[in-house]
Amino acid sequence: STQEATVLPQNVPFVAQAPYGLWNDPWASFAEEASVYMAYLWANGMDAQTQEINGQALLAARDWELANLGTYKDTDLSQTLRLLNEYYRLNAELSYDVTLENMQAQLDQGKILIVPVQNLENPHYGKPGPVFSVIVIYGYEGDGFLSNDPGTIRGEGYAYETQKILESVQDLNGEVRMLLVSR
Repeated sequence: STQEATVLPQNVPFVAQAPYGLWNDPWASFAEEASVYMAYLWANGMDAQTQEINGQALLAARDWELANLGTYKDTDLSQTLRLLNEYYRLNAELSYDVTLENMQAQLDQGKILIVPVQNLENPHYGKPGPVFSVIVIYGYEGDGFLSNDPGTIRGEGYAYETQKILESVQDLNGEVRMLLVSR
């Protein structure tokens, strides 16, 4: 019998993109910012923060994006990479090798993945759910990826079927790519 490989989940603190439960703007557009902020907390060995600290961190990231990118709404991974590298000073890179094998290999090396998804259809998304979102994948187990999905308050440790993720990965510019973040 073959045993399914499991990567023990890393401690990636969960941050909803709408920490106050308000899903209007700017919060409706903060999937990228929340995913990057989760990566920042993880890379710095920090625990989950309060709603207030999370909210202020997302607004500060928005302010940096407005000043440096000209927008914060629906940024693509090239822009999100700048937020990771320049604002948060994290070690991150863009990867076009979005295969099950490579994703698991990157996780095996202790990295986390910031993944743009289209039409992911989490049952906890409000109606209408977002067409485009960004999630953090930090492990895998059996036939699923373990993720923090900032698009719902119930997104902490959310398991998605690997096939569903692989079918959904798509950046805003249409390219199939992801970000790899190292400690």
